[in-house]
Order: sequence, then structure tokens, then C-alpha cells
Amino acid sequence: MARRFELRHRLTRPIDVISSAWDEPLGFATGDLSPRGAFIESEILPELGENIVCSFDLGAGCAFDFFAEVVRVNLMRRRADECLWPGFGVRFLDAKPLDRLRIRDALRNAPPLPLMRKPPRTSGLIAQSRADGSIKPQDYWFWDATRPPLPRLPRIA
Repeated sequence: MARRFELRHRLTRPIDVISSAWDEPLGFATGDLSPRGAFIESEILPELGENIVCSFDLGAGCAFDFFAEVVRVNLMRRRADECLWPGFGVRFLDAKPLDRLRIRDALRNAPPLPLMRKPPRTSGLIAQSRADGSIKPQDYWFWDATRPPLPRLPRIA
């Protein structure tokens, strides 16, 4: 999985997308934007890995045209996708450092997106290790955070 280098900002701006699947630019809206990519809200979903062209304007003479690669397609199947619109995420392929600085400067006043973290585990298996450090199948028991904690067990000899 790719590591995210930039903070994403909630910013809804019109964006024109050209793909090999359609002949002319189609207008969409960005759901969020960062200097290295964007999430584009759309009912029309390109293929994962497809190269597209994105054109958008951030105001004050900041117009950008980038080649981009589709790196995520949101089909609303994951629990984390419930708060998002259907759409796709793109990574800008030819954004120069000066372009990224201009985008970062334009996004300065836009609110950042909250980081999506996995919810903490509420249950699972716990293994009690033996004195020699080994673990056998009978040393496992089920742990459930919704129940009161179990008393601490002594080490098995």
C-alpha cells in the first residue's frame, strides 16, 4: 500500500477529466485535494491504474493541468467508505515541486480531512506464554473488551 505524503484538504472545486473511455472533458467535483492527488466524486468510475488528464483552477491565477493515475476506486463496499461519495482517487504524475507548493499555498485555509483510523479491536485471541517462551494451543483464550477483564493468570510451568 502506498504511503500518503501530504495532508488532504476538504475542498470542493470543479475539475475537468479526460479519459480514454470518453471523447470530451467531463466536469466533476473534487471531494478532497492535496498537492499530490485528489478524490473526484463521480458516478462514472474509470479503471484502476488508468491514466487520465485532470484540469482544475484554485483561483488567483492558479490553473493546473496534470496527467494522473487512478489509484483508488470507491465502490462503497468498505465500512470506511460509508462517509464518502462514490468516486475515484488520483495521483498526479507530472506535478513539479513548484506546482505542489502553489497547490499547498492555495489549500492553506481549507479544512484538513480527519485521518481515518481502523476502530480498536474489541475481541480476539490472547496467548499466555510458558516459562520457556513457547506457546501451545491450550494456552490461547478468547478476549472480549465488552466483558469485565479476567484476573491475571500465573505463568504455566
